[in-house]
Parts: sequence; structure tokens; C-alpha cells
Amino acid sequence: MAQGWQPDINTRSFEAASGVTISRFALVGLDSSGNLVVGDSSSGEQAPAFGIALNSNSKLTTGVSVAKQAVLSNSSWTLTPGATIYLGTAGAPTTTAPTGTGTLVQVIGKAETATRGRFDVQDDYTENS
Repeated sequence: MAQGWQPDINTRSFEAASGVTISRFALVGLDSSGNLVVGDSSSGEQAPAFGIALNSNSKLTTGVSVAKQAVLSNSSWTLTPGATIYLGTAGAPTTTAPTGTGTLVQVIGKAETATRGRFDVQDDYTENS
């Protein structure tokens, strides 16, 4: 599969918040104005994810296609095959559940290989105390 992804039928385009750069394959959420921001599980930086970016934004385009469900491959990922994927920091998926106080634990999908994941972003999350 040359393009490296299979989006679901619910792929939608969103405008990124002013000054926010969204990278392809970043987990993304929405700010209070409904603009796209990078998802983050960090305490103090919390932004629950609702999907994964299928393209990057740039100075020429601000619209970003986002899928809630997708099968994606990215050679820079180092996922643990068979493990649950969680929202990490700065929009990155991780197979290590966040553990720090005040961090979000949000299930994002399942790793098929070290560089391929089956994403099904869940709306529910918990906060570590």
C-alpha cells in the first residue's frame, strides 16, 4: 500500500488553531474555539485526542484531514507489537500508558507492528491522581 494509510469514512477536515503546526500522524484534539491542536497527555498540557492527522498543515494550507479510525504505518514509530496504543506527549502515540500525576490515559488503538497501528480513538479517558 503506497500511501501508508487507510482512513475510515468519517475523515473530516479541520482548521488548525492560529500558529499551531500539525504534523502528519499527530494525534489531535480541539481547543475551546473548535480549532485543531496537538493532543497531549501531559499534566498541565492536557488535550484529549479525538483523531489522527492524515496530513500536515503549512503556511499555504491550514486544513488538516482527521480520521477517528485508520490503519497507519509510520517508519519513525517504535510501537510494541500487540500492545495498546495510548495518547502520549506532543501528539505522539505510545504503547506505554502515562503514569504521572495529572496525566491523561486515553486508549488510541492497537499496535500491529513496531511501525503500524490500528487506530480507533476512544473519547473516554482517565486522569492519573
